[in-house]
Amino acid sequence: MPQQAGPDGSRWWQRGAIYHVYVQPFQDSNGDGIGDLPGVARRLDYIESLGVDAIWLSPIYPSPMADSGYDVADYKAVSPVFGTLADFDALLRRAHGRGLRVILDFVPNHTSVEHPWFVESRSSVDNPKRDWYIWSNGRPGGGPPNNWLSNFGGSAWTLDERTGQYYYHAVLRQQPDLNWRNPAVREAVHDAMRFWLSRGVDGFRMNVIWQVIKDEQLRDNPPNPSYLPHEPEQHRLSAVYSTDRPEVHRIIAEMRAVVDEYPDRLLIGEIYLPVERLVAYYGDGGEGVHLPFNFQLVLLPWDARHIDQAIQRYEQALPPFGWPNWVWATTTSRASRPASAPSRRASPRCCCSRCAERQPSTMATRLACAIRRCRPSACATRSSGTCRGGGSAATRSARRCSGMDVRLTPASPMESLGCLSPRITRWSTSRARRKTRLPC
Repeated sequence: MPQQAGPDGSRWWQRGAIYHVYVQPFQDSNGDGIGDLPGVARRLDYIESLGVDAIWLSPIYPSPMADSGYDVADYKAVSPVFGTLADFDALLRRAHGRGLRVILDFVPNHTSVEHPWFVESRSSVDNPKRDWYIWSNGRPGGGPPNNWLSNFGGSAWTLDERTGQYYYHAVLRQQPDLNWRNPAVREAVHDAMRFWLSRGVDGFRMNVIWQVIKDEQLRDNPPNPSYLPHEPEQHRLSAVYSTDRPEVHRIIAEMRAVVDEYPDRLLIGEIYLPVERLVAYYGDGGEGVHLPFNFQLVLLPWDARHIDQAIQRYEQALPPFGWPNWVWATTTSRASRPASAPSRRASPRCCCSRCAERQPSTMATRLACAIRRCRPSACATRSSGTCRGGGSAATRSARRCSGMDVRLTPASPMESLGCLSPRITRWSTSRARRKTRLPC
């Protein structure tokens, strides 16, 4: 799509709304009971009716589906479950023809055990691709190389009996981590990014991007002094050597440079970190991700005082070039709204108003029933809306807001979201200056 700046010079992702389409349950087009790319294309009328400016697709790559498609077996193809590359190209053309951008979920940290790179890597200790993944001998007395834990609990190391070494996996054992210290790995992933960018993709949401590089010495993670017995096992250690390493910013700057080879593209980072460390992912001079996801509202107590303090702390920490965002919920978190909210607690209405009154203030959200329980449906989407405004401080105050988290069905769009202050309104501005008023 041609580059389109707003009247105030803003980028499309600063003033638009992004809608997350989880492809598998969205719309089935061939009767096999699984959503697919032709199904998404069939629903573009519905998506456009929401007034959004972009769709963000969950992983569509070939995958054994051990982790909902985040175990990628081929970065340059479409899973037959979801269609073909031709189907994707057709969806991209039709979306762009309507002024809709298309963002892909991308998984740079790990692949599937079925990816050809890992099949080669595990074939022998002498294979040229052995160093494409993180392999290590066990401890002298036996057992894994160190105490690192998987994101889902248990050791993050699995013994490969054929070669007698362990491979590292931050998530499932079916998802071995790539070795980003290897220049060949970096170039191969950059090449995969260019494959999609050259087809016309408008950007990427990078999965677990703060975890892509690990301590070169594989040192043990220290105990977490704040750990409580009832918490998940993976919280028992402070992951100071397995995540958020200083070298990660150079890795991300290289990814950003690839994205910047193409005009008007967007790079989003999934990052779970305290604000003071999160904002470093914008880069020292803005060469990091455009939007490092800010998950504070997912993790904080739903209390007005806590939320107000979080907003102030976040805005004070933002660099001058950092564009803010707020995440209301994720596919793995609880819904943002408590089951019962006493009058002294924060409601979604007052929280959205509070964020929108600060300058500049934006929110990124995933639709997950945070406001109202909408009627369930077999084709209900797990989707996101982000709303951003442009213009003067006065208009930004009224227009910067977020779509609330709900499950939407194709038959029931945003009418169930009439829940916020009347002065908080979402506007679509990218297509022929048409204004579509949608309740946030």
